[in-house]
Amino acid sequence: MVTCPLGGGVSPAILSLWNGQGALPNGKNIPAYPHANTAAAVGSDGLNVLGYSFAAPQPTDLNTHLVRFDDNVTANGNHRLCFAAT
Repeated sequence: MVTCPLGGGVSPAILSLWNGQGALPNGKNIPAYPHANTAAAVGSDGLNVLGYSFAAPQPTDLNTHLVRFDDNVTANGNHRLCFAAT
């Protein structure tokens, strides 16, 4: 029993969005639904669960700064003050 007035199958409105044929109220096109580019994702069954892979940019600044301060508050060393930050 088909309850949709357009018949069975995929909704034409949704299909147009998936194919990149939809438009926003201001007239700009909605980009096509991105297709997965790998089936190597964890738990991928090759049909319902797929993955997306991309080359992430490398960080340009790998500098690390360390500061450390140690001081004996008392002459015999019973009380010490230590501070470290990265």
